[in-house]
Amino acid sequence: FSMPIAHFEMKLHIVTLFVYLGLVSSQFNEVIAAAPACTNPEGELGVQVQRACSDLFCIQNDNTAVWKETFSTTRCCSYQRKGYQIGQSVTSRLAADGCTQYSLACAGTIDGPTIDMNVESLCAQAATEQMLNDTNKNI
Repeated sequence: FSMPIAHFEMKLHIVTLFVYLGLVSSQFNEVIAAAPACTNPEGELGVQVQRACSDLFCIQNDNTAVWKETFSTTRCCSYQRKGYQIGQSVTSRLAADGCTQYSLACAGTIDGPTIDMNVESLCAQAATEQMLNDTNKNI
């Protein structure tokens, strides 16, 4: 069996090219498959997820992906280092006179969420300013 050397070299180059392309292709697929993603919840890099008063951002940390959590100042109020969604009651207290009740709630405004105070008289006699100040010190 005799084959011209030029023909043999061309076949060898073609076989080498296919082997090389196969290796490059498999390495490329491994790189694509190895791209990190966040878990719990599932998310790709750059995705943002909103949960109650938190915004979660999927970011890369070395070779892994992690959720970075930040407080949402556009959807929630912060009171004593706790988040409250717009419309949520924060606290309610009865003044020392037993008649004046005040409550705090997270309210939405044009400028963003804010804590609103509502004062309500439950009896004919309302609390004095001193009674309200005494009660306010206990919050």
